Amino acid sequence: MEKELCFNIEGNKLYLEQALVDYNDIPIFFVCKDDETYYVVLCSDIEELSYIVVNLSELELYNLLHGKLSMREVFTKQPKYWEIISGEEIESDTVICKHIEGIDCSVLPQEGAYFEILTDEVSSYVKKFDNMFLSTERFEDLLQKPDYNENLLNEILENSLEFMERFVELWDCQQRISVGFQSNDIAYGETMDAMSNPNTIITKQENYEEWMSTDINILAYAA
Repeated sequence: MEKELCFNIEGNKLYLEQALVDYNDIPIFFVCKDDETYYVVLCSDIEELSYIVVNLSELELYNLLHGKLSMREVFTKQPKYWEIISGEEIESDTVICKHIEGIDCSVLPQEGAYFEILTDEVSSYVKKFDNMFLSTERFEDLLQKPDYNENLLNEILENSLEFMERFVELWDCQQRISVGFQSNDIAYGETMDAMSNPNTIITKQENYEEWMSTDINILAYAA
């Protein structure tokens, strides 16, 4: 299947990898990828289709998907971000690179909100990403680097501990995660009331105006 082109940032074409959170089938927290780099995108204004975009390492994405890095930290840990206001065509998007110190934290997910896997689609994506991230080929690629040195060795050893820990967790995760579909007719207002409580799972409804009447602070609904 041909991937959907989402943005063009400084000549890099970002394609949709996976929607992690959506509203009425519109992705509002999702993963993109160019030829090499992963990005996490937050829709900060669903009416104007404004977005906050950061690039991140594979390890940071791994930690986000497995609840080891909060949905807010994935943005605040980066040195810069791109603010994007959608135009009629991708070529007419307004794209501005800014220092992370100037980001409006009020539009970011709440402190202590972690992503949770709730659907078969997202579960399949996470498994696919894990298989890539934990593969032995990654070590072979690192060892082939011409600038292999002590720092690189430390990186490998550090990641090795992470990998071994994850292999132990994989079986337990299979037993604990119960993937199910959420009903579309649950009152969305209830989900917005719950947003001030960290680690709360968000549900959704079709009432767009009710959703827009409340400040946007996304926690951890995966659709």
